[in-house]
Amino acid sequence: MKKHPPRWPSNFLRWFCNPDFLEEIEGDLHEIFHEKRTAKNLEFARRTFILDVLKFFRWSNFKKFRIMKHSINNGLWKHNVKITFRVFKKNALFTGINISGLVLGICAFTVLFLYYIQETSYDKIFPEHERIFRVGVDLVDDGQFTESAKAAIPLRGILTESISQGAEFTRMLPWPGYVQRDVKNKFKETQFVFADQNVFELFPFETLNGSVINALEAPMQIVITKKKAIHYFGDKNPVGETLIFEDERGKFEFSIAAVIENLPENTHFNIDFIASFSSLTQVVPWHNNWFYPSAYLYAKLNKSDQVKEAQKTAQEILLQNGHERYLEGNPKLVFQSIKDIHLTSDRQGEWKSNNTQINIEFFLALGAFILLIAVINYVNLTTANSQQRSREIGIKKAMGSEKSQLIKQFFVESLVTISIAIVLSVILIAVLWKPLISQLLDGMVAYTILVSYQAFLVVVVGTFALSAVAGTYPTLATIRFNPIDVMKNNLSKYLSNGNQRKILVTIQFSISMCLILFTILLIKQYNYLQNKNVGFTKDYQVALKLLDTHDKTNYKTLKEELGKLPFIEKVAVSNTVIGMGEGFYGFPVSFPDHPDKIDSEWYTLGVDEDYLDTYDIKLVDGRNFDQSITTDERLAFIINEAAANFLNWDGEAVGKNLELTVYTGNADTRKGKIIGVVEDFNFQSLYETVKPLVIYVNKHLYYTDFLNIKLKADNSILTQVKSIEKVYTEFNPNKPLELVFINDEIKRTYQRELASSKIMTTFTILSILIAALGVFGLATYTHRRRAKEIGVRKVMGASPKHIATVLTKEYFYIILVSCIISWPLVYIFSNRWLANFAYSISFGPFNYILGLVLVIVIALGSSLYQILKSLKVNPVEHLRDE
Repeated sequence: MKKHPPRWPSNFLRWFCNPDFLEEIEGDLHEIFHEKRTAKNLEFARRTFILDVLKFFRWSNFKKFRIMKHSINNGLWKHNVKITFRVFKKNALFTGINISGLVLGICAFTVLFLYYIQETSYDKIFPEHERIFRVGVDLVDDGQFTESAKAAIPLRGILTESISQGAEFTRMLPWPGYVQRDVKNKFKETQFVFADQNVFELFPFETLNGSVINALEAPMQIVITKKKAIHYFGDKNPVGETLIFEDERGKFEFSIAAVIENLPENTHFNIDFIASFSSLTQVVPWHNNWFYPSAYLYAKLNKSDQVKEAQKTAQEILLQNGHERYLEGNPKLVFQSIKDIHLTSDRQGEWKSNNTQINIEFFLALGAFILLIAVINYVNLTTANSQQRSREIGIKKAMGSEKSQLIKQFFVESLVTISIAIVLSVILIAVLWKPLISQLLDGMVAYTILVSYQAFLVVVVGTFALSAVAGTYPTLATIRFNPIDVMKNNLSKYLSNGNQRKILVTIQFSISMCLILFTILLIKQYNYLQNKNVGFTKDYQVALKLLDTHDKTNYKTLKEELGKLPFIEKVAVSNTVIGMGEGFYGFPVSFPDHPDKIDSEWYTLGVDEDYLDTYDIKLVDGRNFDQSITTDERLAFIINEAAANFLNWDGEAVGKNLELTVYTGNADTRKGKIIGVVEDFNFQSLYETVKPLVIYVNKHLYYTDFLNIKLKADNSILTQVKSIEKVYTEFNPNKPLELVFINDEIKRTYQRELASSKIMTTFTILSILIAALGVFGLATYTHRRRAKEIGVRKVMGASPKHIATVLTKEYFYIILVSCIISWPLVYIFSNRWLANFAYSISFGPFNYILGLVLVIVIALGSSLYQILKSLKVNPVEHLRDE
């Protein structure tokens, strides 16, 4: 690779920069380039050189181009601006439509472009992020193949000691608990992590108070973020103060060593507290094992291109030094670049819900298409309005105006129009950001991105680009008028038959049709996921989290007390929450009555005898667990239909033998019989088909995690929650109540679909509004241009129905062509997108017809006023001069 800066940014600098400043600026840029190359690497220096050049793209550094000198010297610039505003005043309607459409289009594109910038900037805030990787593991865990974002805690030790390249490793272990400063206020903190001291060398978070140097060396030391410092201590400097952390094992005091800045949105971390890893000796004494808990492991390599070699070496070290039982899962280490995590990773245990590259590119394309619709409006209306200005152009040409002067005039008009639109767009975005836009994007885009240099570049570059693109065709179409033809009113050969406008309007309607159909698709699929019969009752169901040993040991007492409340129908214990697929451990099963079936790993659900009734899960064969039958607790199993079908036991499963090995510290093999078969229910999300499931009675301390509560249908949910809280507080006054609403948790599973449908719906409405403005403007132009024709038709006896047909049939032809273009694209996209779901809607012909009807309604609705106006016109007004 060449060791000098890339040439095209240098050429761009020489093109726009004032020669008086060029030598100094170029020297500074080359000096910065060589410093970066020395401090980091050549690739980084060449890439950032482009941004460094763009930072000097300021008005104060521009050279005076010849066209600018000429305009400024003879006052043409000022003159053209005056003419522009006179034109605006004379054609207020067209100007208003143009600016309104551009404002909406620019707003849509800018918001979605900033969203794209934000999503692609994840974890690039860290210096040398190209050299930092997260070490994940692919292995068979609890009988299921798992692609985990975490790794075994002892792995760091053996890798640090053995890798010769000098790679640096650090761990982060999330460990939610309760934090309090005093005895009164206790808060659940889900972003509490333990980390190695060198975490701040890999991720140098900005320090506000204290020092992170050696902050995590000693046990019971902690670093907190600014927002948590304010939450617990107000304006007081908290360094040296104490916070109490509490989990199932007890309370632990931590001394605050430093305060760091809040982590930005564009990082995959979720961190508010960073405690020293050595503190785990007291908090989680058994932490240093190969199975549980696992932690996020990060590696910083000497060079980013060493990743394949480092991954291979690490894999060999793991196979040589790993725990024997851990290696039975055939673990494979995977090094992921941290800058790629947010858009490419979907591993188990992700810190945040990640996005996808195709998703953000889709929304960027959506913004571009909406802007294209707005630009098409501008081009169409400006070109259509050229007939009204033909005499102006003809006279100016006759008086000796050169073509270049006319081009400047129309370019100034375009520049002023688009500049006004961009300024109004920026103001509108700034005003609507917090109350509307941030809510629409679920806070995914930080407000700071709006005032970043990327936003500035969008405004500056966008202004000139849009002016050039949108202004070129109307300008060329207008200045070609011959003065003699203008004076003779012979403009038919210039105006042609409007084919260009028809093509542009067809593109508009094709885009609008696609967006409408995509929106219908997203909304219908999301509603389907929300309303599909999942095989159990999800409304008025809550799960109460059993928080500590006291809760789990005495859960029967709590269950009895809750059962006495008049609004509670049933209470049952389980090891997990239904509907999301987490906590359904895979355990070994074997089938003595089916020797031809190999032993496998099936999902399991540990419950008590009331569980099926609590969720109204239907039995299709056999019976439920019975507390009066003592053998049910160890020797009875219930399977789902998927399991029965897997074993070809349709209608014959009850009474068959089944062996299940459960791990409760040690292996516990239960040899019993199947007593029932339940109808398949979606215990996982609807991204997955229903898998074989074994339901068994398990009241072991490890598996009594939730009390599932079935409420009576009642509007007073808040009152019910307060009553439950009162019972729980009396039962365990040391812990706050944690309730999970099943319906809400299921909705959260499909948050991405909900967010996408909201964004898609909003911006589709914007695109429809822009297209409607354009149709209204063109209808207005058509009414003016064809007024005499309509007058003649009326005089000749044409009926209102005939005239309406003449005025609207053009739109129907355009819409028909739009359908031919858009429907195949939507069909291909919908099939590919729906393939991501195990359960999905059928996007049939009715949806396409619905989209067609909506487009027709939009087209006719937008032009209805002008059609009615044309029908009411008095032909005398337009024919008196004929």
